[in-house]
Amino acid sequence: MNVNSTLARHRARLRLMLQDPDRARRLILERLLGTPPLRTPPAEFGWMDVSDKACGIEAVDWQAALDLHRAIARLEPTNAHAQYRLGRLLRYYHRDVALCHLEAAIRLDPAFGPFWSTYIDVALEELSVDDALRSYDALPAPVGDAERDARRALLLHLFRVGNGDEAMRRCGDLFGPRCRYVVERPDGPGKYSMRVEFHRGHYGLVYGPTFLGWPFLVDRLLSLNGYLTKFSNEHSGIGAVQITVGDAPEGSGVQLCFSGNMPDHRLIPDPMFLASRAYEAFRLKTAAEAPPWDLREPKLYWRGSLTGQAETFEEIFNLPRVRLVDLAKRDERIDAKITDLSQFGPLLPELQIRCNERGLLGPKEDETRNAHFKYLIDIDGNTNSWPGLWTKLSSGSPVIKLKSAYRQWYYDRLVHGVNVWEIGSLEEGVPDALDRMEGNPDLACVLAQGGRALTSAMTPRTEYPVFREETRRALG
Repeated sequence: MNVNSTLARHRARLRLMLQDPDRARRLILERLLGTPPLRTPPAEFGWMDVSDKACGIEAVDWQAALDLHRAIARLEPTNAHAQYRLGRLLRYYHRDVALCHLEAAIRLDPAFGPFWSTYIDVALEELSVDDALRSYDALPAPVGDAERDARRALLLHLFRVGNGDEAMRRCGDLFGPRCRYVVERPDGPGKYSMRVEFHRGHYGLVYGPTFLGWPFLVDRLLSLNGYLTKFSNEHSGIGAVQITVGDAPEGSGVQLCFSGNMPDHRLIPDPMFLASRAYEAFRLKTAAEAPPWDLREPKLYWRGSLTGQAETFEEIFNLPRVRLVDLAKRDERIDAKITDLSQFGPLLPELQIRCNERGLLGPKEDETRNAHFKYLIDIDGNTNSWPGLWTKLSSGSPVIKLKSAYRQWYYDRLVHGVNVWEIGSLEEGVPDALDRMEGNPDLACVLAQGGRALTSAMTPRTEYPVFREETRRALG
């Protein structure tokens, strides 16, 4: 088949994707993409619209999505986003080809940060560190905000591949003006922790040989830059403290952490709260779109991942989040579904089959959906869900909180019956709480207003004194 007929076939598929998405999806799933050009009337359409639709079928039919992305990239060779999306799709199967398309995207638009992040990730997977860095250096310099995005991605991914020295040489200043070193030492803490060493107005970070260096762990540490810099400026002494950047405290003894369950756990504001500026985007969107409380759907709503301490199917199906969804099947006032099973990947696909059979699964929904229901519930997983309780409290609906041993830095401000309704068990506590609030709307409104007032008063600036006090206590 010559080039013209190939392009005609692709154009026909693309037109159908826009004109009749359902029919196109059905034909793709039936593997009819190899048939002669589909006879459809010509239509005007935007290439990015087609690309969006191609992205939508990637999980169901990767080959069909690849055909569509390739067609777009051929027909729109100077479209940086088209090159990027084709490269992103190819990264897990043909990384060398993916790199060519990602490089093309960067050359076309070096000011778009996500291009750099994906390129760096793929380059460090496909090439040696030296070759990846040479390729990176040969690209045009990142422009504007993309410069920090590119250097941050380089820092994170160099840590991930175990080259902390090169990460610090190139990008160490991202840790802040008062950070003098980030080094590996044999006596460094564990997989998820670093040691912060304060020294008369400056600080250094020490990690051990077992530190995982995953990008999200380093990213969490970067979110604390402002606090560490300010504390260093105020602290004229010498001392060291362990800071755990994993989900839960690591090891025993005094440590700064984001969730904890022991007296030695010094709780500080979590990185999601800090990086999002107290969930600013969520608060603005909720304020603009949320209906008044009395017009919200009169149900208890919950969506979330399947997480918790479990290793067997029996243990998994006894987790509180599963039990809530089971309870929802018996109580029509509750709308609860599990949206993600990835934590238990080794047990897939059997776990997914069992969850489907029990009717536990539902699609992921935007967290602002919380503000469309009259009642909400917060249930811990591995530890506290850092954005979970905070965003629910700020949504303007009363929040039922299932008690657990884990706490966050602001939990001492939670007051039962004032800004939250605490329960000790799901099966008895949830129906009882709903009965009380349905029978006494004034109680529900008090809780809703109290929760919103609590979170409205918290910003990264107002919460810095908590960090300062807990760090001083940890230093002794």
